[in-house]
Amino acid sequence: MGCEGSLFSYHTNYVVDTANVLMQRQIPTSSLDPTTRGRNFDEVDIGYTREQAIAEAKRCLACGICCDCHICATACQANAIDYTQKPQTRELNVGAVVLAPGYEIFDARLKKDLGYGRFPNVLTSLEFERILSASGPYSGHVQRPFDQKEPKRIAFLQCVGSRDFDHDYCSSVCFMYATKEAIIAKEHLGEGLQCDVFFMDMRAFSKGFEQYYRRAQDLGVRYIRSRVPKIEEVPGSWNLIVHYLGEYDRRLFQEYDLVVLSVGMQPPKEVKALAERFGVALNEFNFCGTSTFKPAESSREGIFVAGPFVEPKDIPETVQQASAAAAQVLSLLHEARGTLIKPKVLPTRKRCEGRGSAHRSLCLPLWH
Repeated sequence: MGCEGSLFSYHTNYVVDTANVLMQRQIPTSSLDPTTRGRNFDEVDIGYTREQAIAEAKRCLACGICCDCHICATACQANAIDYTQKPQTRELNVGAVVLAPGYEIFDARLKKDLGYGRFPNVLTSLEFERILSASGPYSGHVQRPFDQKEPKRIAFLQCVGSRDFDHDYCSSVCFMYATKEAIIAKEHLGEGLQCDVFFMDMRAFSKGFEQYYRRAQDLGVRYIRSRVPKIEEVPGSWNLIVHYLGEYDRRLFQEYDLVVLSVGMQPPKEVKALAERFGVALNEFNFCGTSTFKPAESSREGIFVAGPFVEPKDIPETVQQASAAAAQVLSLLHEARGTLIKPKVLPTRKRCEGRGSAHRSLCLPLWH
């Protein structure tokens, strides 16, 4: 049996007998209906139920292995299937390495008193960012996930997963992205929307951040210096009661329609294995250990770092550090620069004998 007409030609000794096989169409996968889709952040494609999976499995020809007919390679118009490829391990000889594994957000479900995962109108900052987006679940319209009502009062809680006993560091970006989300929410719903930001310390430290913070205040965003210990849900209305301490340790509470948790940044789960593989040291928070005056250098010579792998930081700071790491790589490898470049081999000029300019032009190489 052969398969022709694709990028490669294949020949196989396997033949599948389909003479007595009843041809059946593939069972389509299920998806959330539009009304349910607008109430949550679940995956749109549900997949197969148990019964559907069994029915789909019965369509298999039960040959046990790939029949090696290679029809898939013939059918692939992009010629992306190549049966001649073999698994291979490549070893690269490099002079420097830049590690930038990124970060993970804190799992807000670990803060049980804040109700995330139990109260439908308690969201993380990343989920609220999706709500504000035009490509989000509500096409950019700000509304509560539970009943699709427009919120009148939104609370932003800072330092969720930062500056506590287990994460004794500042995530750096939370204060400003909460300020940005509050401004955009007021742009969507109007000046009547009440936005309160509960914070421990103001972190508007980069270029233009102070002016942006002042602009938010001018637009009516309130900043309340307090750390919220507990959130309760109001039965029936599904609103949320935020408990906090005011001045002189007075116990206060306010009711909100929506609560947004500004979750902090933490190293990815595989960072320890990565550090062990490359032989670099981590600090007590499992970020990469660097010195104050060499923030792009790891503990191992020739290995540089960039981004939140060093410490929590925003995009502009990440770009700056990545540029610094690239500059240090070029400085380290300046003697080897250009040594792997192969020189161009150009055709030699030949003297041609003949008559007329037309004949002489044919004798000149193309690069002339």
